[in-house]
Amino acid sequence: MKIRSTPSSSADTSEDRLEKLRQRLADSEEDRELKKAKQKDLAEDKVRNKQNCNAARKNLEQLTALANRLYKVGDKYLRLTEEDRQKRMQQARDQIKEHCKR
Repeated sequence: MKIRSTPSSSADTSEDRLEKLRQRLADSEEDRELKKAKQKDLAEDKVRNKQNCNAARKNLEQLTALANRLYKVGDKYLRLTEEDRQKRMQQARDQIKEHCKR
């Protein structure tokens, strides 16, 4: 005696639920990976900002303390004019404002 069984609607519903769960799991994994990548980018930005902050502070300190300093440009050594020195000091201050946020 053969028994014929027809697929029930509950089997279809179970497959649909399983597929939805699989999709949610895949979405969740993707969200975790994106969050991890974002955290890594933020950490790298923080390190870069700290390096830029330190460099800008050092530049400002040198420009302030050593007003008559020689700078090497290619094979030549040049002195900054007072106008250029003030301009570079302002650039260093602007970089400090940008990169030294606490």
